[in-house]
Amino acid sequence: MKVEDVPLPAVVLGDGEEIVAANALAAELLGERETALQGRAFGELLPAEELTEWRERDEGRAVRLVGRRADGLVWRADAHVGRQCVLLVPVPPPVRWGDETLRRADVREPLDIAISHDLRGHLRVIESFVTIVSRQVSDETAQAHLQRVRKAAEESDRFVSRVVEYIRLEKTPVSFRRLTIGQLVDKALVRSVTAERPRPSDVVVTERDLTVHADPTLVTEVFCELFENAAKFSDGTARVEVAAARDQGWVRVVVSDDGPGIPPDLAEAAMEPGRMLQPRGSYPGVGMGLPLVARMVEVQGGRIRLDRATIGGLAVHLRFVGEA
Repeated sequence: MKVEDVPLPAVVLGDGEEIVAANALAAELLGERETALQGRAFGELLPAEELTEWRERDEGRAVRLVGRRADGLVWRADAHVGRQCVLLVPVPPPVRWGDETLRRADVREPLDIAISHDLRGHLRVIESFVTIVSRQVSDETAQAHLQRVRKAAEESDRFVSRVVEYIRLEKTPVSFRRLTIGQLVDKALVRSVTAERPRPSDVVVTERDLTVHADPTLVTEVFCELFENAAKFSDGTARVEVAAARDQGWVRVVVSDDGPGIPPDLAEAAMEPGRMLQPRGSYPGVGMGLPLVARMVEVQGGRIRLDRATIGGLAVHLRFVGEA
């Protein structure tokens, strides 16, 4: 097989470990032209820092090296020494917990930084690598497998993003303002349209002028999440009813939909982060919608409870601070 036909970034080394040939994928990965790589010392581009694997193979020895370039990028090289062909796999640098930027008193803050930058970095590498390989593969079966890998990486990235959002909510500053139920619903619908998020086809609101004390951004997102949740579990014709009533110093809001609902014995499980009550892939989502709603309500001093709606689907009971 010629190096240009290898479906991975690859270079061929001469006796002195100089690069004698490279394919387009390797050149793109290294940020160089193919012709500019020829004659360059392999160690100049990928200086070996650590020998992590060494074993014998039938076709010759194989060694795995880890190299770090001057720009900080880390590369793993699987070198088939007997053939002098090196396959390159990019690896994002690991988070170093001793860095000043990660030294915090609360472990949650470095945790969300590590998840956001390190784990998502690995997922970005997977997505980029699939894109590069897809350009060189014409076989339909191989393309189908690559697309499944891409889809899994994209879904994992969405899940990680939602988990980071969930973690950071505990430290989100809350600013209370007087807002009417009507204002909140209208703002949520506008935000859903602007962000092209799924939304119900019909929303009915009672007691529009009832006032709550809440954070405008957080409580609007609560309604956005609930509207999106109702829409994605319907065939595009979801109906949502928003009812509100005073309860001493509180305002109770019930957001009901006519979807499939949640069995009472699974209500608590539905608010566990990452818990999917339906088989993954049967509906869009990563199991973080209701947990995020619960966390956003709780950081405002409110409460949430799930029940069966009188119109057939899910009823989300919310309690917010009412008149001061």
